[in-house]
Amino acid sequence: MATTTLHIKNMVCKRCIKVVRDEFTKLNLKIEEVELGQAKVLSPISNAKMTEIKNVLQQNGFELIGDKKSQQIAKIKTIIIEKIHHSEKAFDSINSSDYIAKEMGLDYSYLSHLFSSVEV
Repeated sequence: MATTTLHIKNMVCKRCIKVVRDEFTKLNLKIEEVELGQAKVLSPISNAKMTEIKNVLQQNGFELIGDKKSQQIAKIKTIIIEKIHHSEKAFDSINSSDYIAKEMGLDYSYLSHLFSSVEV
């Protein structure tokens, strides 16, 4: 069965993961994994089901992210949130730009330009 990855904006904590998992379960979606910023769904997603997903996410303060640039920016934000709030060691012992580039698998200058061009 094919997996569909849905990129979700505004997921910042473990409670967000629980809310998305619970709401997707109510929609009878087969969930492979839910983590900050994304959910992997095993169920086929029709246009009607996608509309339901968008609506339930919006009702809970989340939003689906469609375009690649916005997905990359959301991932940068998720990396920072996880490092600051969910790690014993924040950025104190490593260079934050190097860490983000490594986690993203992309050059930091590209990421910096991308972030600056979209986030004002």
